[in-house]
Amino acid sequence: MTIDKLLDKFDKDVSNIVYKLSKNVETEFRNSSNQITFTLNDGLSDIKKEVNKLPNTPGLYYFEIDFAEFYKKLMGKEEWQEEDVTEYRAEKSYFYEEVLDPIWNGTAGGLRGTGTYPKIIKKRFDYHFRKNPPRNSFKSGWVPFYLGKHEKSIKNRVRQHITESGMRLFNFIDAEYYIFCKLPIRVSVAEIPNMTDKRKFLVAEVEKNLREKLHPIIGKQ
Repeated sequence: MTIDKLLDKFDKDVSNIVYKLSKNVETEFRNSSNQITFTLNDGLSDIKKEVNKLPNTPGLYYFEIDFAEFYKKLMGKEEWQEEDVTEYRAEKSYFYEEVLDPIWNGTAGGLRGTGTYPKIIKKRFDYHFRKNPPRNSFKSGWVPFYLGKHEKSIKNRVRQHITESGMRLFNFIDAEYYIFCKLPIRVSVAEIPNMTDKRKFLVAEVEKNLREKLHPIIGKQ
């Protein structure tokens, strides 16, 4: 077998493995036994009890946030109605520029203080708030928020996102937008055992594949 044919076979094998692994991870994400749900108002102690239910093994994790109540309270029509702009464009623009972007990206003064954290990707926001086909995930319920992986411990990385590095969610407790602390947050996980050095690239490919399908609204990739 020539080098070219060998590499072609490798590419096909990898694509097949990534496809099958991605389907399996999606199935695991939908399994309620692989999920925890909490609000930031539950308090750090209770949240840690939930996080401790997660596996201390390698794998992928998936944050979703239910924005429905948040949207209902902050998006009265009188707030975003504009002249000479379609209702759809006015609503979408107001929610992103005046509500979500200032709260999460910190354009209203950095509500979580200094430091880095994953920002909202506008094109992914647009995917979940679009006219054709009609979709407003923020108004109707769970929104894909963040997708990640960890090579050692899903549990430890999720805890970091809440209390330390990463998303630093718990910083919202002292922020102006206390209503964010009431939002239901769901974390779904999928273990990937035996994540050896040789297999790490496969997990990265699975993460990329799922990100393109789920469109989580924050994250660099």
